[in-house]
Amino acid sequence: MNREELLAAIDKKYEAMGQNADVHLSGLLYAEPMTYWDFAQVDALLGLQTQRTQLPDEMVFIMYHQINELLFKMILWEMKQISHTEDIAPEKFIKHLMRISRYFDTLCNSFDVMGDGMDVDQYMKFRDTLTPASGFQSAQYRQIEIASTELINLIDFRFGKQLV
Repeated sequence: MNREELLAAIDKKYEAMGQNADVHLSGLLYAEPMTYWDFAQVDALLGLQTQRTQLPDEMVFIMYHQINELLFKMILWEMKQISHTEDIAPEKFIKHLMRISRYFDTLCNSFDVMGDGMDVDQYMKFRDTLTPASGFQSAQYRQIEIASTELINLIDFRFGKQLV
């Protein structure tokens, strides 16, 4: 896209919103450039770890679970793109399904971080301070389960027949 086409596209975009593109363009003269840290909000992300004990490996445990939650969000994002596209083309479906598969591969292959990345004695000490918190309480993981199958498949088989 050349400069004239770019400016015309910007004009069209802001005109559709009832705004003057020149005001937005003049604002660029005073705006600070965006950095990676701004875009990814790294400071906020790195400030989300709050230990409940003084045991060093608790930090590994916290970050591991936060990474999992981010991967869950990525999986749900892909599922949403599949489920909200009417008459989805097979290529698009496969593309998003393969992304989901890669995210699950990452989750499966990451468990060594917990198994080999923490001292068992530290884990056993700080784990009690987290009670009753549990990874089983992950709302995103439950959303993935629900989006992945019919609800009847998530119910204990001994009680499922009562619900049908």
